[in-house]
Amino acid sequence: MSKMTVSNETYRKKLSIVVVVLNDPEQLKETLLNIQKVDSEYLECLLIDGGSQDETLQVVEEFKDQISKIVSEPDDGIYDAMNKGIQVAKGEYINFMNAGDCFAEKNTMEKVLPYLDGKKDVVYGDSIADYGEFKVYKKSSSIDHLWKGMVFCHQSAFVKTDLMKKNLFDLRYLIGADYDFFCKLKSQNKTFLQLTYPIALYTASGMSNQNILTITREQLKISGNYSAFKSKRLLQFVYAYGLIGALSFFRRILPMKLYRTFVRLMGKGANKVGR
Repeated sequence: MSKMTVSNETYRKKLSIVVVVLNDPEQLKETLLNIQKVDSEYLECLLIDGGSQDETLQVVEEFKDQISKIVSEPDDGIYDAMNKGIQVAKGEYINFMNAGDCFAEKNTMEKVLPYLDGKKDVVYGDSIADYGEFKVYKKSSSIDHLWKGMVFCHQSAFVKTDLMKKNLFDLRYLIGADYDFFCKLKSQNKTFLQLTYPIALYTASGMSNQNILTITREQLKISGNYSAFKSKRLLQFVYAYGLIGALSFFRRILPMKLYRTFVRLMGKGANKVGR
């Protein structure tokens, strides 16, 4: 598909919501309907489509009046799409959503907005993972625990746009580019504010044993690149390989259905990285 870019001119707003999608019209509609309920006076919605070949662009057309900018073209994965959103964002803060993701509560943004005052570089909170047959509340952790892995999901974070434009996601990482980004901010002594309520309800693809192993290994590699975690290096190895050992142990003793549920519950900081 040829490149399509549509823009509704906007002034500087408080928040840019970047929605990324690829061939997922039904879930995209859910997300856009949810965003539609938020006061548009202080936000812009940016739609980054990876060149969908189904009815996705029909849904985009249906909601075009609420979308400040539409980019539809092939990309190199979800983090490339997110980078495209960063580059065109005009809000003071950025939040990311995948198709199917929503704000957790009707008044989520009413509660969050007072904290987007420029005093903190990152504002984040809890999330709810929707696995289809059940939902799991994902409690965020202190940023001081970042050495263990992601302590929140990116759908539940609001980051200063200027910081994101200077630190685009590193496309070398297929799963952990967001973790790398937040490790970078932590090493630069940027400020984080943790909120104690759910921000996002996100659709969670089946977290598999291999996914957790891949995420754990990639996050271990990433954290080793930053001096902020140097003193925790030994603990990182103990934590990571303890996690891997626990997976192996429970895989042997639990029935497969119960084991799969256990794996999903362990995926605390994991984001949906497919689209």
